[in-house]
Amino acid sequence: MKPTEINTTKRLVNYLKLDEMSFKLMTNNDYVVINDVENEIEIPDALKIRKLNISKKNGGKRVVYSCQSDVLSNTLKILNSNLNSLYKPPTSVHGYVKGRNIKTNATKHLTKKYVLVLDIENYFDTVKSSLVEQSFKDLGFTTDTAAYLTKLVTFQSALVQGFNTSPTIANIVFYPLDKKMEKLDKNITYSRYADDLYFSSDKEFNIEAKVQEIISEFGFRINKPKSKLMKRGWHQYVTGLTVFDKESPRISKKTKRKLRQQIYYINKFGYRSYVLYDLEKTPQDYFSSSSLRDEVDSKIEYLQRKLNGWLLFINSIEPRFAKKYSDLLTHRKIEP
Repeated sequence: MKPTEINTTKRLVNYLKLDEMSFKLMTNNDYVVINDVENEIEIPDALKIRKLNISKKNGGKRVVYSCQSDVLSNTLKILNSNLNSLYKPPTSVHGYVKGRNIKTNATKHLTKKYVLVLDIENYFDTVKSSLVEQSFKDLGFTTDTAAYLTKLVTFQSALVQGFNTSPTIANIVFYPLDKKMEKLDKNITYSRYADDLYFSSDKEFNIEAKVQEIISEFGFRINKPKSKLMKRGWHQYVTGLTVFDKESPRISKKTKRKLRQQIYYINKFGYRSYVLYDLEKTPQDYFSSSSLRDEVDSKIEYLQRKLNGWLLFINSIEPRFAKKYSDLLTHRKIEP
């Protein structure tokens, strides 16, 4: 069904695979943060969301919200799938786009003399309801349908961090800005991964003021403390990957060195000895204390998940490295 054809409530609920009663409930009422209420039993399940504080690498907290009902979660998943079939991402956009990822993003900036990364401040919070509604209209939805959809995907007049529709909608909102960035300068390569804008060139450039001018049209601002110009010969990172190699982005040497060391010692001494050494405990301590055994066993499980996760991730960037150290981790005879 084309967006222009969704011109009645009945067609919209069919488009969302939602029953009409739930639709009316969700579009006529605000979501309720259950952390903030004493008696959540009185709140309809479809309106319940939970606030979560996620730790950031810099020590701060990021507030995200999670759906507390299948009806809301499923509705957002269906809408997100439908929106992805309508949104045609520019070649510069790599975040939350099928078939694109941090590697495809970094590949655009290989061996450039200058790489500039500009971080957008409060990315999702800046995408206000008015921007969302207009973007739905631009996709072809009627005025009424755009208003209903905006109500479903926003909370406190902005996109909701944690809703799986938010990254897609933010990309849709940013579409006209992406097109302008692509045309800034023929000597500059542009790409975007979520709230990070990347620019690279073999010639010096100064475009921060122009970029701020463009994104301010939609209320966005550059987060200057998190923005950085990286010159060739220094550490150049694009979406966490180094871009010095002309053939492909790479995992940082620091990360690989740490993994090599961990896996080498685990291969040689075993997980238990590795964890005991880290805790400054002996095997005698381990066998004489049930609480220490539980702690060590728990840390071993965590370490196994962490290392396997890292190797799975690295396999998508540097498969030869990942295979070598996966084999070493499973005790095959390979030189470290």
